[in-house]
Amino acid sequence: MEHNPRNSTGNGKVIITCKTCTDHDIISCPRILPGVEVDIMNKYNTAVIGAGPAGMMAAIIASQNGKRVALIEKNAQPGRKLLATGNGRCNLTNKYISTGRYHGASPEFIKTVLGQFNQTAAMKF
Repeated sequence: MEHNPRNSTGNGKVIITCKTCTDHDIISCPRILPGVEVDIMNKYNTAVIGAGPAGMMAAIIASQNGKRVALIEKNAQPGRKLLATGNGRCNLTNKYISTGRYHGASPEFIKTVLGQFNQTAAMKF
């Protein structure tokens, strides 16, 4: 079976990684629609590179704002680092969030960030 490590046909079409076996592209996977390609130039108008926590959040927000989003990740599993947070429970926030706990060159920056997206907003998201 053919394996395309770049996940691209070079003509604006992307070969989607097979989620069944993760070592083949759908175009060559014997189990899921062999020969299928996705024309990304016409299907999506926004691309987010990296499916870590920030990339997934950016893709979700862009989608909620009417964008057709392609979330692109080089690793086999998106959001893998989330599994390491909170001792494997994917905790995304801390109950002791305050500007006094952050140190850096621009204390006003963290004050602005936490003012716009605090712990309550993170939990709702």
